[in-house]
Amino acid sequence: MHEQAKELSPSSTLHATNCSQCIVSFSQRRIWLDLQLIKDSLTQPTFTNIIIPVIVKSSTVSIERVRSAVLSVLLQHKILRTSVLLHPKINQLEKKVQPVANNDCYSFQLTCGIDVGQDIHNLLSAETRLHFADIENGLLLRCHVIKISITDVGHLYPGDLIVFSVHPIAFDVNSIKLFYDSFVEAYHYGRGNATPLQYIDCTLYENAAETQTRNFWSMLMHNYNWNKDNPLLSISKSDSNIRSGSHHSVILTLENSLVDTQEKFVLFHDISIFQLNLACYFAFLYSLTNGTITDLSVISSVNTRSLPEMTSIIGPFINLLPYRIQIIQNESFSDFILRVKRLCSDIREHALYFYQTNSDPNNVPVMQKSAIYFEYVPKLSSSTHETPSQDGKWDATFDLYEEKTWTLNCNTTPYDFSLTVFHDNKAKTIQYLFQCSAQLCDRNVLSETSQLFLDVLTHLLSSNNDAFLQPLSFLPTDEITATTFHRLPNVLNSGPASYAQARIWLDEQVRFDPDKPQVAIYNMPFLYHILPSAT
Repeated sequence: MHEQAKELSPSSTLHATNCSQCIVSFSQRRIWLDLQLIKDSLTQPTFTNIIIPVIVKSSTVSIERVRSAVLSVLLQHKILRTSVLLHPKINQLEKKVQPVANNDCYSFQLTCGIDVGQDIHNLLSAETRLHFADIENGLLLRCHVIKISITDVGHLYPGDLIVFSVHPIAFDVNSIKLFYDSFVEAYHYGRGNATPLQYIDCTLYENAAETQTRNFWSMLMHNYNWNKDNPLLSISKSDSNIRSGSHHSVILTLENSLVDTQEKFVLFHDISIFQLNLACYFAFLYSLTNGTITDLSVISSVNTRSLPEMTSIIGPFINLLPYRIQIIQNESFSDFILRVKRLCSDIREHALYFYQTNSDPNNVPVMQKSAIYFEYVPKLSSSTHETPSQDGKWDATFDLYEEKTWTLNCNTTPYDFSLTVFHDNKAKTIQYLFQCSAQLCDRNVLSETSQLFLDVLTHLLSSNNDAFLQPLSFLPTDEITATTFHRLPNVLNSGPASYAQARIWLDEQVRFDPDKPQVAIYNMPFLYHILPSAT
């Protein structure tokens, strides 16, 4: 067998293969396909880079040692220097580990003399959108050193930042802690040996399971059309498919009583906060269309680190998967949420394989970027990342920079509409971040739409009624976007009475007694007086 053919063969077990070239993972294929939609124009929004801001906590840090530590991290984690390109002869996406030759294998920048407040905010926001990566040559990592002062450009001091940016085709948010620990260890010890298990080993493992899950996705998404029966059409102000990437955002904080109700609800029904809010999101989309669309699908991310050995490996272990469900109008929310729970369980079981990967790499992906997105972000118990400094063990200490307001206001969004649920179990708080494309609707419509979600959520979980036992057809509807006022085409100066007028007329008939004088009980007095300052 040829060496390349041997390396491209999938493995049924996860073990160290020392492989340097193979087909890409399903997550990488999905990201590469989406990148083809925007690669012809640098003005189009890039995939949001994942950034790791590291702050110097004490002592003096040598920038030269920082750069040496970055090279050590690249040696340890091969995915950070792995190229991805389309093989022209066999029309197959492949990846290949590139050697660590010098500092040219990552992007570097030094910025001096910045303001501690707004300048840092702007720099971090810019890093998330910066086009720095060269995927075909394996340049996926960037190091931006930010100094507050303009003196001593060879060293960093407490308060200065080291901002790492990684392209998502090589990274996910669960890799941040692994990267940080590797960098700190490399700075102090200079270690650069590659870890035994690499992301490329996981790719070989997951490709071996492809045939086991292909049928599941084929059945789940059979005959689904992403461009038909879109719930967003009820709020869309444009028929254009052009998207700039800019968006509007609305953040809602849930009342403490509803947070408490959610936590009691999930305990009673043996479900998760993710499953409950996903079910409410489906109910909201159903209400958004006034019950006219019952076949719904949203996209959500799933962590595919399915084996314990994968938790120590850096790489893009996030798959974006479609959650499709049919609304049964006479079904109660209580029964509906059990179907959502089963759907989540089935998808989690088949999360390694992404159904869209049947697409030809040269074609537009099956799942369009106009899809509706849902994400649940739990805040885990806080833990320090600071390097121990007792007894003078280290000559410098670092920590992860925790200020994250820049991540909400400045990122572009590749989806037409998204909901992100931030749940802090310790603080007992839940926040909802709604984002929509600026080409889809304006901020006022987004505010009204987000309020509808809150109305649906309150209706379903209110302790004052048994709404979760009622049919879904009883949900609140989007009256604002559904109602229009116009004169009927065949009516000039007459027409049917309104429902309010009909009710009042009927009430009058009940009180009507022809033998007694009538009293107009609905007259409303209006009083006014002239202000002294009026002329």
